[in-house]
Amino acid sequence: MSQYTWVDQSDSLAALCKRWGSLSHIGLDTEFIRERTFYPIAALIQVNDGEGNYLIDPTVIDDLQPLKSLLQGSECIKVMHSCSEDLEVFAKLLQCHVEPLADTQVAGALLGLGPALGYANICKMELDIEVDKGETRSNWLQRPLTESQCHYAALDVEHLLPLYDKLMDQLEDAGKADLFDQECERIEFQSSQTVDFQEAYARIKAAWKMSPQHLNRLRALAAWREEQARLKDKPRNHLIRDSGLINMVERQPLSIEDIKGLTDVSPAFIRKYGEVMIELINWADQQPRQAWPERMDKPLSKGQAKLMSQFKQRLVVMAEQQSICPELLASKRDVEPVIRANIANRPINLDYLRSDWRIQAYREACGALDITCQSRLGEGC
Repeated sequence: MSQYTWVDQSDSLAALCKRWGSLSHIGLDTEFIRERTFYPIAALIQVNDGEGNYLIDPTVIDDLQPLKSLLQGSECIKVMHSCSEDLEVFAKLLQCHVEPLADTQVAGALLGLGPALGYANICKMELDIEVDKGETRSNWLQRPLTESQCHYAALDVEHLLPLYDKLMDQLEDAGKADLFDQECERIEFQSSQTVDFQEAYARIKAAWKMSPQHLNRLRALAAWREEQARLKDKPRNHLIRDSGLINMVERQPLSIEDIKGLTDVSPAFIRKYGEVMIELINWADQQPRQAWPERMDKPLSKGQAKLMSQFKQRLVVMAEQQSICPELLASKRDVEPVIRANIANRPINLDYLRSDWRIQAYREACGALDITCQSRLGEGC
């Protein structure tokens, strides 16, 4: 069984954080619950400092400020694996953004080891160590935790630093250390961005079919739901489903009777929020036409999808030439804005990619397919 130190006192945490802040890097992970809430509920924070494993109980420690200072205010590199959800945990628990950070999953992808490699798989591949994943779906908020849970939690950080060191050596040998730094900085930037509630409607899949007036109504309702989901700490769909919002928008209700019986709008929701929905729709309709959203992009046509496929294939070839997992470079999220700009016959500013090596690759792909682009690396393509 892995050895660990249980930390549940503020003074003990403060002393540890002071020491960890002087180190070059630490291993970091979290356990949380997110079943019926909008935000993850922090249940455990694991740290490995090269000498031991520490299990920090955030549910009972009164003062977490030293941990916050360590995560966002020290030069110590926080090494994590597939860190996106952990960053959400810290953003909610500590209202902080972790930096500097290093993600070993990203390092593995840059080395071509595989896309989205799990921690257990990469430990087996790189360190020839079997990591127990038997407690993945445990109740991490129960107290006391079982010995099996503590063993599992400690293992999640026990091998992070040796893994990081080995991957960094390989990145240095492959001339990719700078690429890795850029990717980690990209993650830091993305995690620090605030959410614009007014853009929530754009994530609703069927919204592209709607008129500007209906989109304007949907924008008001979706922004309200986004705010309420956070305030009440409930998943969006636990308040009302996307389809329920769309049904109300299309009905244009003037009274509670107008929304009774709508599909995916529950009687309980109508009793509690029906008047609010009607007021929001009426308010949206009173906004001037120039303030309405424009129609959203339609799904790509066959010809446009073919161009997107060709563009992605260019990136895949570039990635494979550098022994980088193509999925890291050619994600739909990054590629589609280029194709959308081309459809609209306007140059695409590639600065949204946030890293020089990505921008360079996309510039080359744009040039090969005669797509006009701009970026901070040059005046255009």
